[in-house]
Amino acid sequence: MKCLDRLIFSFSFYHVVLISTLLMWPFISQGQYAFQWQEKASMPFRTSNNAVCSAFSGGEECVYSFMGIDSTKLYTGIHLRTFKYRPSTDNWEELAPVPDTLGKIASAAIAVNGIVYIIGGYHVFQGPPFELSSDRVHRFDPETDSFLEDGAPVPVPIDDHVQCVWRDSLIFLVSGWSDVDFVPDVQIYNPFSDVWTSGTNVPSGIEYEHFGASGVIIGDTIYYHGGAAGGSFSASGRLRKGVIDPEDATQITWSVIGNYTDKKGYRAGAIAVDDFALWIGGSQVTYNYNGISYGGTPVSALDRVLVHDTHGETLEVVNGLIPEVMDIRGLAEMVDRSISVEEWSQGRR
Repeated sequence: MKCLDRLIFSFSFYHVVLISTLLMWPFISQGQYAFQWQEKASMPFRTSNNAVCSAFSGGEECVYSFMGIDSTKLYTGIHLRTFKYRPSTDNWEELAPVPDTLGKIASAAIAVNGIVYIIGGYHVFQGPPFELSSDRVHRFDPETDSFLEDGAPVPVPIDDHVQCVWRDSLIFLVSGWSDVDFVPDVQIYNPFSDVWTSGTNVPSGIEYEHFGASGVIIGDTIYYHGGAAGGSFSASGRLRKGVIDPEDATQITWSVIGNYTDKKGYRAGAIAVDDFALWIGGSQVTYNYNGISYGGTPVSALDRVLVHDTHGETLEVVNGLIPEVMDIRGLAEMVDRSISVEEWSQGRR
């Protein structure tokens, strides 16, 4: 019997961390989770708030990092630099920068059918308008490590949104922040036709509207957790779901699974492992791009993994098994299908 050993790359200013999540069917029902992590080669440039994903290049699944903010944590440190990590050599290289006019943060990257799509984000200025959300859809070909012509612009410019892919075909953008306020919009991009459509909006208000939440699609259901909500930008512990109509993907039925006030999360990395949704790291306090809370104090990262079994309503916590990491705009996942349950149970549990 085979299982999935998923290699998840997470980024902070200081570390590139490889986390192996081992969740096997014979053990899931017993609530057993195993996490291992190790630090890999450091990026040649300290960065955070960067859009990250994995994609195949030359037959090997590699990690890509686009844009972000440097260790000055100043608006002048927001950049457009692109980096590529090759696991076989444990080595990084810098590629051509993202083709935009000004550095950008709070974007999200995702690969569909061999092309990476880097969507949204925002620019920061010293004076008015101070922050400006982006409508850009940057397209990147990992086989040639080069940028293609941009895709059709996002109808509602967006940043700090939930971004995930359905059936390796449609990219969903859920809520987020646009220039001056939260938006309830669900924007759906078809990368094959380069066309945007509107999905069923999330209900207005603090239960659903957010910025800095993260989520995944498992089957035909969107799961997203946390984020900043309300006029005070308080961190949320809500776990929401949206059931996608498989006959018409624009039709989504939204509900709140639970409000886990002791499990608030902001800018965590989200990933799906079989029928489980995981949120890795993040913070329980909301903060601006400089890592300072909206109350004016430095923020601490979490060494936490939240695990949601999509067959129920629980949100379990696994503490202390990963490094403290936050400001995650995506996780680069690689799947090794060669590890068997027997191998894992004999030496990896």
